[in-house]
Amino acid sequence: MSLFSYNCKIHSLLLGLLFSACSVTSYISLNVKLPANIVLPPEIQRVIVVNNMAELSDQEEFHIYSFDADYKHFSMPLDSLSTVLCTSLWQTLEREDFFDGIALWRPLPGHDLQLPKDEKINEILRLTETDAVIALDYMHYNTRLNLGRDEDSIMLKAVYDVHCYALFTVYPADERLKKTSVTVDDTARWITYGFNIQSVINEMPYLDAALLDAINRTGEIAGNKLIPHWKTEYRKYYSAFSSDLKKAAQHIVSNDWESAFSIWTKLYEKKNSTLLTRAKCAANMALYYELNNRLDEAMEWAMQAEKEFQASGSHSDEAFYMDDYRFRLELRKKEMHLLDIQEKKY
Repeated sequence: MSLFSYNCKIHSLLLGLLFSACSVTSYISLNVKLPANIVLPPEIQRVIVVNNMAELSDQEEFHIYSFDADYKHFSMPLDSLSTVLCTSLWQTLEREDFFDGIALWRPLPGHDLQLPKDEKINEILRLTETDAVIALDYMHYNTRLNLGRDEDSIMLKAVYDVHCYALFTVYPADERLKKTSVTVDDTARWITYGFNIQSVINEMPYLDAALLDAINRTGEIAGNKLIPHWKTEYRKYYSAFSSDLKKAAQHIVSNDWESAFSIWTKLYEKKNSTLLTRAKCAANMALYYELNNRLDEAMEWAMQAEKEFQASGSHSDEAFYMDDYRFRLELRKKEMHLLDIQEKKY
């Protein structure tokens, strides 16, 4: 595969040299494609997202406010949050462009299918001629606001949690295929500080805004569990310490990785290169191979860099980073295999 191929690509070159030539390390951000938690049958190409919850407008849930062990409870209606959640899931699935067709079931006001859940799903499958329904079968949320004194400080600390739990089920039109479910159990948190209650609360989001943020986040998480998706990760490379490393770093800023790799290779093979120089070059070469999706070679060079850092002495943090990086590469190799299956390449 070519550099920055389908499941690993540069999202943006981060800032080249961080603090000009004084910086020892620099960073890049890249988009890494991750597999879904489940493998959907290849027959499922056209899907529709459906709110399969019972009417919630007459239901209420508890919310907790506490300050120095003084608890107060209040309740509020659930309203249309399940519709918001389904819309968020639909938008996430549409954005990733995984299915041949993705739609959101929007019944006309007063014309929703007044049927038991399973019958409703079957009727929607018949009416829309889709391959599967992705239904929100259950959701629950609650909020908690804790106010208290921060340890060793005169300031107040507010912690606002919105907890969401949701169950989505994939109902295939083909009765020979099994139903599949994913759950999301997530808490969104806001933390603020102030010298009095009013100043702390003023920095908090309004309840409705916090709920919308948390529920939209739940929809995104559910979508990422259902289909492959992109995630931004960060990698570091060694950009200073010697004139050659600085020169290679300038090539990276220009997106010329081949020239940078050539410099690292020659510097690593120099007889008079120090162990630390060799370690930095090996680490950079591991990153180069990862960006080319040559993960076996990337792991080999990451292991070599770890050994060189350990041998150079007093660089245990760098050796630990390379060990962790090698573990991430091993995980990526497994993810790539699962991605091939999910994207129907086998």
